[in-house]
Amino acid sequence: MDVISRGEAPVLVHVLPRLEGEDLAVATATSREVSALHSDFTTLELELKGKAPQFKVRQVSKRKFALSVEGSFDEIGDLFLSVPYVGDRGLAFVGGELVADHFYYGRPWEISLKRFEAQLEGEEMIFVFHPMYERYEYMVDLEYSGLKPDFGVADTFLKIDPFRFETERRGVLVLGSKPER
Repeated sequence: MDVISRGEAPVLVHVLPRLEGEDLAVATATSREVSALHSDFTTLELELKGKAPQFKVRQVSKRKFALSVEGSFDEIGDLFLSVPYVGDRGLAFVGGELVADHFYYGRPWEISLKRFEAQLEGEEMIFVFHPMYERYEYMVDLEYSGLKPDFGVADTFLKIDPFRFETERRGVLVLGSKPER
């Protein structure tokens, strides 16, 4: 069974029926049995392992940011970037080529960085954000859904909060045999 988790917190796995002397192997994780939900279950707490690559974000201008990533993605499932912003759209470029874009709809822009691992070797991912204008026709939709920001006296709006990163780690549980590593 594949176990996938985002973040650093341990994962609880509940196995039914209760394991009674079966050979249980765990790859890329450490496990320990903890108090079960019910006597018919075995509950394991897994700490999934894997070192994430190092990343750095620098602000180039008011609406432009550069992301650099150093290291391998080999030990993890993925590295997700979440960009909470309020604006018209965001664009991501690597080597001058558009590789991802996002139109604001009230949720942060989430990007899987592992798929860009080869492109990011020695290159930065450049993010450019465009403000929304109060005169845009779709403001009616944002207002209706409660997502229209307060423009105040300005005719544009752009707010970019700090970038957040979340590591996806994976483990494998195998009953009755040892997993391949």
